[in-house]
Amino acid sequence: MIRALIILESHGSNFGFAGSFNVIAKRMLTDNISYTIISNDDTSFRPGSLRKIAKIFAAKPKLCLLLFSHFSSFGITQLALHKIGVMDENFWPAYSEDIDYYLRSILGKCQNFHASDRRDRFFVNHGENPDTQTESTTLKSGESYRRMIKNTEDKNYGRDAYLCRKWGGPCPRKRDFLNSNKAFKAIFRRNREEHEILSFQDQFTSLHENLFQHPYNDSSLQISWWNNTKTANSVASPRSLNKNYAPVELVWKLRDWSLLSSESILGGKNI
Repeated sequence: MIRALIILESHGSNFGFAGSFNVIAKRMLTDNISYTIISNDDTSFRPGSLRKIAKIFAAKPKLCLLLFSHFSSFGITQLALHKIGVMDENFWPAYSEDIDYYLRSILGKCQNFHASDRRDRFFVNHGENPDTQTESTTLKSGESYRRMIKNTEDKNYGRDAYLCRKWGGPCPRKRDFLNSNKAFKAIFRRNREEHEILSFQDQFTSLHENLFQHPYNDSSLQISWWNNTKTANSVASPRSLNKNYAPVELVWKLRDWSLLSSESILGGKNI
């Protein structure tokens, strides 16, 4: 059933999760690919799932994100790229870039698909053993990598601090952004018996949530524009904390924004 195999290589650099996503996003835009599924190496699709997912893509062309196992296995549409841009490569090497991207999808008034939490309705098995809770394979991939991840957990200098500064939330304690954010808990920590499509029209004003303004609380910034290097460095973003290891070059460059402004989102092919 595979008609073409395209290999995208990093040429020896570890772009991190966000950078790797942006490599794919750039290819989607240049080749006019309407949607793509991105899955981690510890996921596997259940028999028949891809056919079901293809039907969802076809039946719901206005969806932005389709979360089959949160961001361990998800679908992204070209519509989403045009609405909210690409991922923030200041989150390096991994973690919290998905939260940031989801918050931007709310600002972009996206429609997002969430798969059911019922085991008999799973699209994807996640983890080495789906029946047990095991440590992330990302963390298990090597001691040096584990140290880099640990390096971004500080409440003042890591990914939580950068996430809080970016979205304007008070975060006196480590992980406070995730623990106190009403909208995050409403979206991600709710058990779903059935598949669900969430449409964000009120930006969660009903939850009295005040974090959903603009990145860095700058109303002049487009929500797709993530590359505020000055602010990222002042907060010590995860990328700047690991600058001895992170690639010097960013994947998504200034010239690439023309792909979002000029490409048509209609009539794309699928991969």
